[in-house]
Amino acid sequence: MKITRLLFLLLSITLLLFISACSDDDNDGGISSPPEITPDAYDWAIYLIQTNEVFNKTDEFMIVLEWLGDDSAISETDDFALKIDGEIHALSGSNYFGEWIFSAYADLEAGNQYNFEFFKNDNRISNARLQLPYQIDIIQFPDTFDPSTTTSLEWNLENDNQYQIISAMSYDPAEFDQEDEWEVVIPPSYRSYTIPPNAVTDFGPTTTYELLLTQINFTKTGRTAYLAGSITEKFYGEDIPVKLRMDIFRKITKRIFF
Repeated sequence: MKITRLLFLLLSITLLLFISACSDDDNDGGISSPPEITPDAYDWAIYLIQTNEVFNKTDEFMIVLEWLGDDSAISETDDFALKIDGEIHALSGSNYFGEWIFSAYADLEAGNQYNFEFFKNDNRISNARLQLPYQIDIIQFPDTFDPSTTTSLEWNLENDNQYQIISAMSYDPAEFDQEDEWEVVIPPSYRSYTIPPNAVTDFGPTTTYELLLTQINFTKTGRTAYLAGSITEKFYGEDIPVKLRMDIFRKITKRIFF
């Protein structure tokens, strides 16, 4: 699936915000969910995102910084950086649809612990030590996806992470206001799961489906959230034009924030 890095950045943020907003009711057997990242509890959110779908270089993490406060408090002249084990990574970005988002890329190893220091204009805002999630070694996605039947997944993972989440999405690329989402937080020790029938809506023959297995580790320092996610996904259906993906992103983002 061909997609620009900027667009992938926006979609990845949407996915992790969607996951972090899961309620404790959306889980298997009372397993706790990742905390909801809202302006009431946080000023900043730092995401470290790894995916095996878009990029072949699996040791590359995308660093995403999100400001959760009033957008007038940030300006284009502000400088942001994340120091990882002493190495500085400058973050660049802008205001996207009323939200300040900055990003960079770093070669990091899944499963390793790192020391993080976050700076704004050379002033340290927060620091934390976080283990990046172990990445899925092998996953058996079905060759086809039929939402009317059960769907079984199996995967290999070197060790458990803090949170493990299975998600399914469906949408009609021709009618981007038609979309549906389902997710479940499962025990970190699980290595298989069966998605129930009718978890997401079938919008007809042009429906595109996405199945995702996300591993998450999280820590909080002061009013900064550090969330590391490893995303494994598979698409079913026609590829989606970039314009329509942006429309989907705007719709989902508006629902999340407002």
